[in-house]
Amino acid sequence: MTTAALSRADARWEAAVDEHRIAVAAFLDAAERVPSAAWTVARAPGKWTPAQLCEHLSLSYDALLTELADGTPMAPRATGWKRTVLRTLVLPHILFHG
Repeated sequence: MTTAALSRADARWEAAVDEHRIAVAAFLDAAERVPSAAWTVARAPGKWTPAQLCEHLSLSYDALLTELADGTPMAPRATGWKRTVLRTLVLPHILFHG
């Protein structure tokens, strides 16, 4: 990579890190405003509760930080052909609909 390309990549990385910091701060701010009684109440049928959402994010960060620290990736729980089906059919739906 050229120096100019590295500079652009560094700038994009810094922009992504800044965007992530802003998103984390906004999430923490929103989480702090959730009343105690609402932590275990889903906002709509079929939706996660605030407590479930926070736990999911916490576990996701734990897995990521473990992988970054020692290179141990999160182990898939599905066998080979099931992973292929999930990656082909389910993952696009998750990425598109959230």
